Amino acid sequence: MLNELFPAFSLTQLVSDYGYLALAIGCLLEGETIVLLAGFAVHRGQLSWGHVVLIATVFSFVGDQFWFQIGRHFGDRLMVRFPSIASRRPWLQKRVFAHPDLIVLGVRFMVGLRTVGPILMGTGFVRPLRFFWLNLLGAVIWVQTIVSAGYFFGELAQRLLPELKAVEEGAFLTLLVLGLLVHVLRRKQGGIQDD
Repeated sequence: MLNELFPAFSLTQLVSDYGYLALAIGCLLEGETIVLLAGFAVHRGQLSWGHVVLIATVFSFVGDQFWFQIGRHFGDRLMVRFPSIASRRPWLQKRVFAHPDLIVLGVRFMVGLRTVGPILMGTGFVRPLRFFWLNLLGAVIWVQTIVSAGYFFGELAQRLLPELKAVEEGAFLTLLVLGLLVHVLRRKQGGIQDD
């Protein structure tokens, strides 16, 4: 599809050349879309499962540690500057006190709290060492889940479309567009917004 419009363009080559770098950067930010696409690329043989899992785990862990530290050091100022973040603090704090390990583990799966959750936890109601270990375990679980979903999407697409190679770029772009759409909708629902 894109090769017909741009003969020198090869999505397969682009993914092979820059896929791991894009994965690392995407995981530092939020990551679901890029990790899902990486799982699809693993299925297509463009990326390695082990490399994808390692890179996504490390960079999503580091990203959440970064946001936690932002909360620890700048939380009060962020609460004033972004009332939408401050408004979520009581809700999240109540749940963390009720189910501390489960919420810290699962915050990366919660719509609207992927970035905000670690910031809020860093404002004082989760100890840094506890967050460190639970965040690491959460990153491992999250990455395995999302990479597997992308991989199995590729498997399903291949079964439904035996000629997947011919429409591979369209499927990849469809995943990208859907992922970006979900990301935009999540940000509108409750990301960091300037009120």
